[in-house]
Amino acid sequence: MIQTTTAMNLDTLAARLEGRLVLPDSVEYEERRKIWNGMIDRRPAAFAVVKSTADVVAVVKYVRDEGLPVSVCGGGHNVAGNSLIDDGIVIDLREFRSVEVDAQRRVVRAQGGATLLDINMAVTPHDLGVPIGVVSDTGVAGLTLGGGLGWMMRKYGTTSDNLIGAEVVTAQGEVLQINEDQHGDLFWALRGGGNSPVAVTRFDYRAYDYGPELDLVFVIHPIEQAHEALRAFREFAKTAPDEISMIAVLGPVPPAPEIDEQYHHEDCLIFVGVWTGEPGGGDRALAPLKAAPTAIADLSGRVPRAEVEGFFDPDYPKGHRYYWKSRYIDGLPDDAIDFFIEQAKGRPSVESTVDIWLLGGALGRMDRTATAYAHRDAAFGIGIEANWREPAEDEANIAWGRGVFAGTAAYSRDGGLYINFPGFGEEQDDLLRKALGQNYDRLKEVVAKYDPEGIFTANAHIRVTE
Repeated sequence: MIQTTTAMNLDTLAARLEGRLVLPDSVEYEERRKIWNGMIDRRPAAFAVVKSTADVVAVVKYVRDEGLPVSVCGGGHNVAGNSLIDDGIVIDLREFRSVEVDAQRRVVRAQGGATLLDINMAVTPHDLGVPIGVVSDTGVAGLTLGGGLGWMMRKYGTTSDNLIGAEVVTAQGEVLQINEDQHGDLFWALRGGGNSPVAVTRFDYRAYDYGPELDLVFVIHPIEQAHEALRAFREFAKTAPDEISMIAVLGPVPPAPEIDEQYHHEDCLIFVGVWTGEPGGGDRALAPLKAAPTAIADLSGRVPRAEVEGFFDPDYPKGHRYYWKSRYIDGLPDDAIDFFIEQAKGRPSVESTVDIWLLGGALGRMDRTATAYAHRDAAFGIGIEANWREPAEDEANIAWGRGVFAGTAAYSRDGGLYINFPGFGEEQDDLLRKALGQNYDRLKEVVAKYDPEGIFTANAHIRVTE
């Protein structure tokens, strides 16, 4: 029976930790509850800032004994704020974030609180890369558990496709080393299920050769030419090489010094992507998109990998307000192009965007049931990003995001969505069903096996152990 923490004795837990408890009467507490999305305002009973897997075990056993709610905070970047829980204990992994690289075996081991930046800094000296996301302070835990779309996905698959092992703490407080052969059902669930029935303390990834420079694609078209440009994008997608992963962004022209000031903050279409093939190949591969129509600016070129990996970071600062939704679609017909352009033009915040992710490649060739991540045959992913700053603007921006999401249903075969862009999880059970498709029932069985009492449901988008 889950109870509140109003009268509990936290001294017992504090004595068991190598790390420390952060309580509501401390200055640090206020800082720890400020996670990436400034809309999230939750007040845990305590943060258990862990230093070891043994600390995680201690917290799990304590909350089981006391019947207390618990959540796990990796990077704290989840847009729905699932890493924090009111009146419960947060297993705070944000100082448990070291990364080890075995360059010879091309294996990277990241502790549960590691971010994309931590991994990138560790692998760069070895000229290696891991298929991870596109914003540096994203936590690898949430990214992996939700699938993981990023700059290498069409060449090497999702982040979760490149997970080769993990260390986890179960709801019973047992430490397991898992992979394809050990607890394979749980390993399957962690790769894109978005509904972990365990606390993951270490992720083991496959790494690839990935030089010190990359081809960055960055082409800006005026919004008046977006229809023609997106039709060219639609045709390009049919034969796009695996080496290119890219996003078509409907949003504002960035105020970069290389761009004529008359265009700054005006509505536009941006093709942004990364070429993972031979140096210079991105220019040739993207020629069809650059040729039609005339662009405002073409800032593509060979750049240091750090600039690529942190390219979007300035657009998503901690503390701004975010509401993100998503949808997978099978094609990009003319009426869908019209819809996305009009919705982008009508956004209430200049910082918001409608993003069209090019999928396919290696991502799409794996069987839909090979991992919990299911929507591999979709041609495009739609990211609906409502981004703004002021609380007074919450209602308008959330309404815009929900409206675009509702409209995309007309272009989606099964309503499928990316679990890492869930809004606030309003759809409850329907959310995970749409994210997992035919894999939902199997995930439910795995969760029931490893977390039958629902210890870790705070981090889930829904409770699958009814």
